[in-house]
Order: sequence, then C-alpha cells, then structure tokens
Amino acid sequence: MIRRIALYVSVIFSACSLIAEIAVFPGEWEEKGGVKKLFDTPLGALYRFDESKSYELIATPNPEHKDQCDCAICRKCKNPPRMGGGLLRFGFLKNSKRNWRYVAIDFKVRAFPALDRKETPDFRFFLARSEKNNINTDYGDLNGLAELTNSWFLRSFSTRHWRVFNENELPHSSIPTFILTPAFEPKSYRLVFDTMSGTLDYYQNGVFLFSYHDEIPVTGHSPIEVRSFGILTQEDRYSRHYREEYLEISAPVVRMASSKKELMEEAPPAGFSPYPYGNYYSMVKNDQPD
Repeated sequence: MIRRIALYVSVIFSACSLIAEIAVFPGEWEEKGGVKKLFDTPLGALYRFDESKSYELIATPNPEHKDQCDCAICRKCKNPPRMGGGLLRFGFLKNSKRNWRYVAIDFKVRAFPALDRKETPDFRFFLARSEKNNINTDYGDLNGLAELTNSWFLRSFSTRHWRVFNENELPHSSIPTFILTPAFEPKSYRLVFDTMSGTLDYYQNGVFLFSYHDEIPVTGHSPIEVRSFGILTQEDRYSRHYREEYLEISAPVVRMASSKKELMEEAPPAGFSPYPYGNYYSMVKNDQPD
C-alpha cells in the first residue's frame, strides 16, 4: 500500500492577513511491470529496472485536426505503445481532486556502484507524470515525460499541451548545462510545475539551473493536471553510455501550493548531502556482518 498523507501548513502574513497553504504528500514508490525492489538502503531502496521501449510523447494537434484525422501525429497519439519495462509509480492526488497551481516533487537518485559491469558512474532515467492517479505501464497514461541524467537535464517534458502543426515543428530543448558531481554520490532533484503557465523550474543538488517554457499555451480552462509521477528507463542507442539497470532511489515527496514563493520558503532545502554509508550498520542484524 502506498502511504498517502497530506500535511497542511498555514503561513500567516500579518501585514495583509493572507493565509497560504501548502499540501505535503510524502509516500513510497509502487513497483509495476518489470521493476523489482531488491533491498532497502540508507537512501531509500535499490531497484532493478527492465528497460522500456524508447518513446517520446507527441503533442495533441491543433483543433483543426478532427477525430478522423489520419496524419502521422494523430496516428501516433491514438496508438501509444506500452512501455514494456518497469515503472515506479507514486499517486498522490485522487482523480476527483484538482491541483493547486504549483506542484513540486523531490527525490534523490544514485547509480549503484556494484552489480552493473559498466565502467561509467553516469546514470540516466525518465521522470513521467500523469493526470491519472494510477499509471499503468502504458505511454498513453502519461501527459509528460522528461529525460534526466546525473550531469545535465537532457530534454524538458514532452507534453500534450504543445501546439504544433507537424512533426518538424515539435519543440526541441537541450541545454548541456554541466554540473560537477562526485561519482556514486546521491543527486537531489526538485522539479516545480506551474500548471497554469506550463513553466517547469529545475533544481539539482539544491541549485536552480533553469526554467522551461515549452508547455504553452496553457489556458485557464485547460490547466495541466498532475496526480501521479513515475520513474522508468528506456532502451535506445544511448543506453550503453549510462547506468540504468540498478538505481538507488529515495521515497518521493510531493508538495502543492498556490504560490511558488511560499512553496519554496516552506520546503526544506533539497541540496547535496554525501551518501550515509554508516547507516548500513543500523539496518542489519548483528549476525549478518556482510
């Protein structure tokens, strides 16, 4: 069972007598498909992933594309493939509930230094989001998919909120922002979504790197809804350059707020901290020294 706990924090501003609320949803990842939890760790847990098919979400075409349209984009939207691999899922908001304007997710990831034969310490994974509370291993359940690595953020969220005319006009985002990070140390991620404007703020190890504005236009009548997140890996020509099979991942924490300022002020810092190797001693019994 996934623990769904909502903690509500009120911040009172005496000068203007306004109350800002922040909803906090700590939880646990649920394993679906070909992903398996191997054991608990001081960071969270070690998971083994089966790779999914490589796929990028395609934006919903302009309104002039009718239900009967048979263009390449419409065909791909109507027939998304199954992921095929494993998915870690965390549903934090019931389908009957609406998002507040800002939704943020925090978690940490580390490439496991053993088991994988690859010499590189670099890792890669994909963060998915969905307007549904329950994501199955089907790309059709998603309304966002981002590719992340330990060194840089490769691609922003592909989403059905883009306005495009043909595949050649699909927005492309790639900012090779290099981040110096020690090998096999945890990387802290925080992604903050503005569901009304489509802006995504990206933080790694507590450092604000950049904002993306690909997800426009988003109208007041069709905000981006986010009710669950997922983590998966994909098989493609870049797979040999990254560790993707064994990833150590912390439990997720999702926050919602109507003000980004209050959300960031109330959320604890999501900065770098070295791996707590010493905590292994408190996790094993005395008769299991290995």
